[in-house]
Amino acid sequence: MIESIPPKSSPRSSSSQSLGDEPTRSRSPNGESVAAQSIDSSRPESRIPPGSASVHPGDALDGLNEDQQHRLSLLLEQYLSAIESGKSVDTRTMAADDPALLAPLQRCVDGLKHLQQCLVGTDSHLSDLAAPSHLDDFRLIRPIGRGGMGIVYEALQESLNRVVAVKLLPWTSTLDEKRLRRFQNEAEAAGQLQHPNIVPVYAVGCQRGIHYYAMPLIDGPSVEERIGDRSINPDWRWNVSAVADIADALQSAHQCGVVHRDVKPSNLIIDSRQKLWITDFGLAQYATNPSLTQTGDIVGTAKYMSPEQACGMTALVDGRSDIFSLAATLYEMLTGEDIHQGISPTSRWTATDAKPIDSVRRRRPELPRDLDTVLQKAMSVQRDQRYDTAGDFADDLRRVVAGQPTNARPPSVGDKMIRVASRHRRAFVGSIAAACLIFIAMAAGIAIITTQKQIAEDHRRRSNRFENLSRIAVDSLGTQMADMLADVPEASGARRRLLDQTINYYRRFVAEAQRDSLRQSDLAETQAKIGRFQMELGRPELAAEDFRHACDTYTALVRQDPADLRTRLQWTVCQNNLAESLAQLGHTAQAARCFTDAIENQQSLIESAVADTDGLQRTARRHQARTWNNLGCLLARQNRITEARRAFQMAIDGVVDDPESLTASTPKSGSPSTAADLRASIRCNLGRVLLETDPALAHTHLAAATSHYADQSKANPGDRNLAYQHAVALGMLGSACSRAERPVDAYRHFVRARTMLQTLAPHFADTDSDDRELVACWNQSGVVLQEIGRDTEAADAVRQAVQIQTELAKRSPDDPATQHELARLLVNLGLIQAKIGQTRAARTTLTRAVDTQNDVVRLTGSSEDSQADLVRFRRSLQEVASR
Repeated sequence: MIESIPPKSSPRSSSSQSLGDEPTRSRSPNGESVAAQSIDSSRPESRIPPGSASVHPGDALDGLNEDQQHRLSLLLEQYLSAIESGKSVDTRTMAADDPALLAPLQRCVDGLKHLQQCLVGTDSHLSDLAAPSHLDDFRLIRPIGRGGMGIVYEALQESLNRVVAVKLLPWTSTLDEKRLRRFQNEAEAAGQLQHPNIVPVYAVGCQRGIHYYAMPLIDGPSVEERIGDRSINPDWRWNVSAVADIADALQSAHQCGVVHRDVKPSNLIIDSRQKLWITDFGLAQYATNPSLTQTGDIVGTAKYMSPEQACGMTALVDGRSDIFSLAATLYEMLTGEDIHQGISPTSRWTATDAKPIDSVRRRRPELPRDLDTVLQKAMSVQRDQRYDTAGDFADDLRRVVAGQPTNARPPSVGDKMIRVASRHRRAFVGSIAAACLIFIAMAAGIAIITTQKQIAEDHRRRSNRFENLSRIAVDSLGTQMADMLADVPEASGARRRLLDQTINYYRRFVAEAQRDSLRQSDLAETQAKIGRFQMELGRPELAAEDFRHACDTYTALVRQDPADLRTRLQWTVCQNNLAESLAQLGHTAQAARCFTDAIENQQSLIESAVADTDGLQRTARRHQARTWNNLGCLLARQNRITEARRAFQMAIDGVVDDPESLTASTPKSGSPSTAADLRASIRCNLGRVLLETDPALAHTHLAAATSHYADQSKANPGDRNLAYQHAVALGMLGSACSRAERPVDAYRHFVRARTMLQTLAPHFADTDSDDRELVACWNQSGVVLQEIGRDTEAADAVRQAVQIQTELAKRSPDDPATQHELARLLVNLGLIQAKIGQTRAARTTLTRAVDTQNDVVRLTGSSEDSQADLVRFRRSLQEVASR
């Protein structure tokens, strides 16, 4: 019989508690799923720390009709554009033709200035960022160009004393999320690509709200400039060879999953050595993350777009679209004319879709016929008829220069006949033409309706922008930032930057509030918020320091006014959060004392709030239950099972339902009953610690928790965290069935759990928690399969667990727990292989287990437990080897 490894994840403690407005569900920094609880603070003051004037640009819309709102939005767009360009702006002059809009416009401008002060300090002015002189290590010298994604400056990198180009996105553009994301996308795309013909990125940064990145300064004109002044190299061989180099660069980008989507003459630069460079990846699309463009969006430059790109068929845009655009650029380099020859953009797209591009030899008959064939293939209207890769296009271009046969072939007689027939259909499809006209009329009608709806939607979005300015300002101050970001599946770089910006703002407020005795309550609350954000960012050491400062401030406040029950409650919440950070740091004794202090203070508060007129006693009971749960998790990790069991039972007994949750028939989407969630979470933790000592009672608790998560998942089908908790509870329920000698039921639960976890895996790729739960499910499946005599299937199940754990071990080579888990799984697999007669494979597997456990001994400093396991694993290997 193989040994059974219980689920790896330790009991889940509740996340850092807060006094917020809405209950949310989040994931803790180590990837474990938690049901975050928050309580409603009745304190109306200091949502924005004192000292910041409250500005509400949304009020500017009051009393304006839809047409006035539209005109106001246009004025604000003009204002933002002027600020970006460094121009001075007078709102009176802007509103001279419409005086009724002057006051609303001024309120919106005041809101923007307030937002800027929050982000970069109260001593800054909005215009200061129009043309900064320094950005970190770079001194800006002069503007040298403006692209779709920002302004390019010649600059001096002072630390290296070298001249560079710095592209920056003015801070006002960061209000447009898509522009900011595209600018960041450009920096990221160019930064990760390494090719001799791609302009590299030296540095990326953000200072005082201005995002920028630095790159080499290419001293030379663009191909567009050379074509415009007719100074492009007349030698067709140079043009073709240079474009072949760019095709190679695009091939390199495509292999990294990056599609440029805006290849054109202005994005090709010729340096002083006549080398061609490609730049400006602002519209680049990642094959794994196309989120910057929705279906139907048209991005790029009309003259050089492929047909699928011009028609907004985003899903069809791939490397072959770049090939089309590069071939169209080469066509213009060779002829001085674009491929559509003066037709309007819409007609160009139609013309491109209707017939092939005219032969390049009509403009320059001296060019090789093979070059025309290569260009025709690269610019085929049908995407599938183009070159498969940019590298293939480059190879054929070089064959043309070398006078060698190309892979591209001119169209056959049959191809030409089909094209002719397609242009003269009327003799064959006269009866269909009438139907087509009716269809076109219908389509035109639909297009008119759609256009009107789009106009209305555009007006709505513009008006919403002003209504959202107030929200943006408040969010920039950091109020409830953690709650707003709790639904983000991964802790992305953008999320971390937002939290860091919020922390920086709060620290400025803390520095001011520490000198003001009247602000101590706000000071404590702000210090606690910083600690919560540090925990969100996975920085328990910094979080512990901030929680300590907050606890000290709260302690002084409670001593001054013991009758302030809400401050006392905030104090106990902060004590719990401090204990959580200490537990993550491994300071278990200190953490246990903090949990105990919080529980005692919460009990005193419960006894003081007898009347409970505002629900404070019920809230305190809920937080005490959470603290008992967290203490139980700490005790369980120390293998103090009896004490942990008591703590979890105290937590369950302390959960009190909200009155509204008792009468609600169906929970609101995204906001299920917090009391029921907390009770289910505690039941899971209690069930886990009871698996070994009382599997029947463990089954009772885990079945109740599983039933709760199943109901909640049905009511909230889009909540992945709920689905994850449901899967984990199912896995633990399977473990309880296995220990209660119900292998068939256990296997059924394990199969359901691992199926759900495999479905959720892509959404939790930034953590190891999903993989660890999968390992436990696969291994436990192997245990129960062997119990019911399905040994071969058991071996396959454990092998799956080994494969996943091997990847985890590669990611954490110095973590003894992860390596030990791999060694135990290898022993399981080796023993079952020996049982089914795979002796040679069993020896290999067990030898690997012993080698892995040797690493564990080394990593743990030859601890007694690791040495004992090594002896046991060697004994298993010897037994199999002697057969």
